[in-house]
Amino acid sequence: MPAPGTSTADFLRPNDGNEKDDDPDIEVEVLDDNWDTVAVFGQCQPSWLVGLGGASYAGISATEVEAACRLLQIPPMQWPDISQGIRVMSLASAEEYRQKR
Repeated sequence: MPAPGTSTADFLRPNDGNEKDDDPDIEVEVLDDNWDTVAVFGQCQPSWLVGLGGASYAGISATEVEAACRLLQIPPMQWPDISQGIRVMSLASAEEYRQKR
C-alpha cells in the first residue's frame, strides 16, 4: 500500500510514488477531449480496503471525483463523462497495482 496522501497518478509512476525519481516528469500525449478527465484523475486519492489479508486497491470513490471536479472548476454537465473516464482509468490502475504486487 502506498504512503497516505499518495495520489493515484503518483502511485502509478514507475517507482510506485514512494521514492523520488531523478526525472519525475513523464510526458504522455492526451487528447484534448480527455484532458479534464486526466486532470481529475491526477487530483484523486485512491481508496484502499485494509484487512487481515493486507491492503486491497478499491479504486476512486464518487465523492473523490466530485471533489476534484469542483476543485478544478469543471462544469457539472461534464461530470458524468468524466466519472465514466475515471472508472476506466481506475480499473486500469487496479490491474497495474495487481501486477506490481
